[in-house]
Amino acid sequence: FDQTAPFFQAFSSKLKGEWICRINATVVDALLVGFGLLEGHTSHWGLATVVGYFLFDVIHMLLYDPTYLTGLSHHVISMTLVGLGKLAMTDEQAASATTAAAILMSTSPLLNFTWLLHKSGNSTHPLFKYIAALMAISYGVIRLGLLPWFMATKMDRVTAAVFLPLLGLSIYWFYQIAQMG
Repeated sequence: FDQTAPFFQAFSSKLKGEWICRINATVVDALLVGFGLLEGHTSHWGLATVVGYFLFDVIHMLLYDPTYLTGLSHHVISMTLVGLGKLAMTDEQAASATTAAAILMSTSPLLNFTWLLHKSGNSTHPLFKYIAALMAISYGVIRLGLLPWFMATKMDRVTAAVFLPLLGLSIYWFYQIAQMG
């Protein structure tokens, strides 16, 4: 990664480890849930994968940056909502929730890469501007457009109630993203 992203060389080894881990974890989670949906596995396992990702990232944040309370609380809330929702959902509700989770998680790798560029002090670099624009568009269309539509048209009220706070968190993070540029 050092060769393809020279800005990364300036990071300490701890910060490199944090971001390599974070980007890889979001890519793996998005791929697992996405491919699972394509293969027809849309039940409780997909939600368990999402809860596992949130648990991993909470532990990761506690190890690397326990002072980042906004990100930490976001993942604790998300993990709790999805985990408790998973326990109460029927297979049909879990399938709907797994699809919604896949919609949400599809933007996470690009979001983390944008955050990485920003955190490394490259907010003025042309690459950052293109990546941030692509991420803001995809985030806006997917999390703020597709997810509410999916919740309104494809989910029952119980399952949508689990995802409503997650939609609220997505709106908050979109605001934070807009502040980066």
